[in-house]
Amino acid sequence: MKTQELRDMNDEQLELSLKEERVFPGRKLFEIERRKPIRELRANEEVARDVLRKHGNDPLSLAAIESYFDQLYWRKTQGRGDDGLDKHGIIASLNAQARDGWLPFEDVARDFQMIESAMEPVIIPYDDDAKKLLEQLARTDDVRIVARKLQPYVVNVPRTKFAELRQAGSIQPAHPWRYEEQFIVLSVAGLYSQDFGLDWNDPNKRAPEDNLF
Repeated sequence: MKTQELRDMNDEQLELSLKEERVFPGRKLFEIERRKPIRELRANEEVARDVLRKHGNDPLSLAAIESYFDQLYWRKTQGRGDDGLDKHGIIASLNAQARDGWLPFEDVARDFQMIESAMEPVIIPYDDDAKKLLEQLARTDDVRIVARKLQPYVVNVPRTKFAELRQAGSIQPAHPWRYEEQFIVLSVAGLYSQDFGLDWNDPNKRAPEDNLF
C-alpha cells in the first residue's frame, strides 16, 4: 500500500504525509512525517522502534517483550538501578521512620503520581450514537448511565494540548448550563480521523464541514 493510498483512506483535508518505516511479512509499519511526539512517551516510542527492527517477524514474542522492557527500564533509570525511578525519594522517606511507626502519607500523596503528565478527557462524537448520547445528557435523570455509555468515545489529552484546543475553540463543554465543564467535547470534526485518531498538533485546523452553520 502506497502513501497516497493511505491518504485517500483518510479525510483529504488532513493532508498527512506518511513515510514507510519498514516492511514486515504481511504488514507494514508507517510513521507520520513532521509529527510531534508526546514528550512523556518519547522513550517508549524510541524503544518500541528499536524492538520492532529486531523482532519484526514476531513483535509479540517473549523475546521482543523482554527486550522492550529491559531497554525501557534502562532508559528510565539511566543505569542507576531502582533509585532512577524514585526521583522524589519516596522509598527513602517511607523507610526513614518506619521502625517508629511513622509514615509520611501526606508527603507521599503529594509527590507520587502514577502518571505525572496530567491528562484531560475529551469526548469525540464521531458517530450518531455518540451525538445522541450527548443530547441525552441535557435531559437525563441519571447522568451516570449516559456517562458510562460515552466512555468508548473518550480520548485522554495532555493538559498542555488540552489548553491549546480549548483556547482555539476546538473543544467545548457540553451543556455547560447544567454540567459547567464536566463534559468536554471535540467541536471540530477535522481534527479527528478514525484511521489516525485525534490530531492535536494544529488546534486551529478546520475541515470544510466545520465551516458550515
